[in-house]
Amino acid sequence: MQASEIRRSVDTFVERQLLTSHEHRGQFEASRNALLRVQTLFGDSNGQGLAAGLNEFFSAWQDVATNPSDATARTVLLSKAGSVATRFNEHAVELAAQRQALDGQIGQAITDINQLASRIAALKESISHAEFSGQQANDLRDQRGLLVNQLGELAEISTIDDGTGQLTVFVGKGQILVDKHRAYTLSGVADPANSGLLTVQYNGGGSPVPINSVIASGRLKGLLDVRDQTIPSVQASFDQLASALVTQVNSQHQAGYGLDGSTGQAFFSAGGTTAATIQVSLTNIQRIASSSTAAGVPGNNGNALAMGNLQTSNLAALGNVTFQEFY
Repeated sequence: MQASEIRRSVDTFVERQLLTSHEHRGQFEASRNALLRVQTLFGDSNGQGLAAGLNEFFSAWQDVATNPSDATARTVLLSKAGSVATRFNEHAVELAAQRQALDGQIGQAITDINQLASRIAALKESISHAEFSGQQANDLRDQRGLLVNQLGELAEISTIDDGTGQLTVFVGKGQILVDKHRAYTLSGVADPANSGLLTVQYNGGGSPVPINSVIASGRLKGLLDVRDQTIPSVQASFDQLASALVTQVNSQHQAGYGLDGSTGQAFFSAGGTTAATIQVSLTNIQRIASSSTAAGVPGNNGNALAMGNLQTSNLAALGNVTFQEFY
């Protein structure tokens, strides 16, 4: 007994479900990996993060309050303040670097999509030739199915198979990526409105069309979400925290008096109200305003105590929570 032919049997519903699972897998794996890299920036698990820095800063104020005229306590305070500012600065730099790294991955994903689209288009021609001449093209169709699933891991796609070997592949919301034997392309174009990062454009013969907003799944979706939503949101929160710290500390410090009788001195630079720009402006330990009155210098510690109490104050600028709770 001999087999006269081998027929390929496909459940189109299962195929579609498999493609959808590849799309979601690509999206979630890209998001997970990107978020894990962002998480490692904070260093809180080993006591090197901003939470520890804020604790040490406010604890240093308590030490100054214990002995307002002690030069060592004052020197340590400025050092801890500098460390807090540096951690803010480093987070801003690192988050910007993470966005750039994700941008590079987005560019690579675009390249991979174009290569897969070209290979799918080439297989369509091979399938048509084989089946037109009466041969079975099962292996070629299987190869094409594998490529389609790989493409789905990179971006949301949909397909239409006319049964003759002609497969049309759409990307995003109806943009044709593969049509008969022709593959269209995506490109990454620097967007000045988004720090020069890439916008995904569809090149379908007419004017290029930005499609970032219509990519609903796949690796591209995961990368775009973390680059353009998650990290900017974290950056904005860091800026909000830095601004509140500068505003609250400066306001309280300017109300006090230093050992040299100085008052109205800003502790942090008034112009540095973001995570990237926060810096300590006070350099003279004599001007650390620990006293609440000019007459109380050097023994009065009222302002240093008030500064230390900022750590547990609920702040309207942070949604009526403390610095630590907001972080």
